[in-house]
Amino acid sequence: MAGLHDKSRRTLVLTLFIVLGVLPALAVFTWAMSRQTSAHARAIAREISNRLGLRVSLGSVEHVRPGLVRLKRFSLVDPETDAVVLSCEGVDAETQSIQSQNTGRARPVLILTTPAARIDAGGADGLVDIVSRLLQGRRPTDETDIHIDAGSLTVQSGEQSRTLLGFSAQLESLRDGVVATVTFRPAGAPTDASPINVRLVRNRATRPPAFGFDLDTSGGALSCSTLAMVLPSLEILGNRAVLIGRIWGAQTDRRWEIAMRGRLADVDLDRLITDRFPHKLGGMATIDVVTARLSGERLVEGQGTVVAGPGLISRSLVQSLATHMQMPLLGEAATINEIDKYGRLAFQWRLQGEELALLPHQDVIAAAQNGVIPPTAASAVLFGQGELPILAAPKQVHPTTDIVRTLVPVSSVEVPASKETDFLIRHLPIPSVMTDDDATVPQARLRMHTTPN
Repeated sequence: MAGLHDKSRRTLVLTLFIVLGVLPALAVFTWAMSRQTSAHARAIAREISNRLGLRVSLGSVEHVRPGLVRLKRFSLVDPETDAVVLSCEGVDAETQSIQSQNTGRARPVLILTTPAARIDAGGADGLVDIVSRLLQGRRPTDETDIHIDAGSLTVQSGEQSRTLLGFSAQLESLRDGVVATVTFRPAGAPTDASPINVRLVRNRATRPPAFGFDLDTSGGALSCSTLAMVLPSLEILGNRAVLIGRIWGAQTDRRWEIAMRGRLADVDLDRLITDRFPHKLGGMATIDVVTARLSGERLVEGQGTVVAGPGLISRSLVQSLATHMQMPLLGEAATINEIDKYGRLAFQWRLQGEELALLPHQDVIAAAQNGVIPPTAASAVLFGQGELPILAAPKQVHPTTDIVRTLVPVSSVEVPASKETDFLIRHLPIPSVMTDDDATVPQARLRMHTTPN
């Protein structure tokens, strides 16, 4: 997990843009359709275009029955790039009176229904600036709420495309802000699976106004590759990784405070470790998170368990764990090859402030107590084939810098790891690891020239 990057922020605000900007604009368009004049509809289309800063493209208008109109071939286009931001073949629009889940009062609701729609998250270069203006446009005095139902919604972000089925969104203006509630099922999920629930909030009670979100998979699984469209750092968990649980956050002091609990399943350790560090650790892992909290892009607190394997591990990583995390080597460690198979990796973890604790997994302790493995293996966290112990848990907590030393070899280019250097590290180019063997030491040379007499 990590905080929101530029690409992720654009994807997030685009979704809010569609919910908080386009849908209210369609409410105005629906009023225009009630006038039953195409000339007036075109005039309102120009109003929508001016309001959104995007060009409106509309094929035709059909009056299905009194109170229900159908907008055909509706799309929003970036006037600078001609890129389509939102498109759908048709939208049915009608107004009903529905009881609010937030206030309990009946309110007029504009209901928009479409079989399928498509969002291009990279379709408008100036979208972030446009959305910043639009999100301030929904007023507490706006009495008409918005409901949208789409059979499918396809979100394109860069080269990634994800389809959400049974997409439903409800938008309501409150005295202190705006609330949007979204539900959907990922494509490929069982038809009887509980929908993913997302709640988006624009809080005007704070100064400055801030955003918040709450995502709950309701016991189902949401692929991390889908979440990576708004939290791109999750890409390092691999293409098969899924989240089962809840993640929520809010803006404070211009940064995001994010929390999570649940399970990350099918995490690719090669993507997480091997591709990023000069050690080998492969296999699929399950990470159960009791709690985790991020401030900005930094994990500051959490606890849970990790279970992985079978897979491959390098001798260099085993030795580095023994050296820097003071994890005792057990019997099988002496015979491990440069790259070798392991049977299971299992441990509990706890991060509090600047201290990291690694503990034996409860299942390992129980196996030792029940005689499944030798009592001497009760503290083991890494097992070879046949449940033979290789590495034991450290006997004390360690500063987080020790895990950095474990994963990154000693470099001839070193800086202090401190809060004071954090700003510079995040804003200046950082060199790759350079060992003493790689460094080129300047040498002086003396050349002798003879001068003729």
